[in-house]
Amino acid sequence: MVRVDGATTRLERIPAKLSGVLKSAEIVVAVASGIANPSPGIDIVRKDPRDAPFVFNTDHYIVVEKLTQHPDYLSFVRRAGVQDSEDLRSALESWVWIIGPKRDPEIHWSKEIPEYIHNAKEKTEPSGPR
Repeated sequence: MVRVDGATTRLERIPAKLSGVLKSAEIVVAVASGIANPSPGIDIVRKDPRDAPFVFNTDHYIVVEKLTQHPDYLSFVRRAGVQDSEDLRSALESWVWIIGPKRDPEIHWSKEIPEYIHNAKEKTEPSGPR
């Protein structure tokens, strides 16, 4: 992920939920965006010849960096059957939540890597006022 300061986050290991992707096909590219992006997420593109002619499979994972600021936060709390509190909010703020995969039928199976991923660029300069 690209942090607000423009630096790239390097993962030491892939989270267990995403690691199954490594076993099923060759990974061609993985891109991510952080909170500087209005819709942060992770896209993983795999190449699987068994799906010919649509050999590129794209999975999207939603990234929620501030769960307590999510519009549905209070409904999550109710559904979990817990009491909202400062301690809960503090604990939840220490995690980044990855939700998915979402398989958009428009791009999940494609003959080429989706353009928005193919043309993605690493952010090299921090955004915002200096």
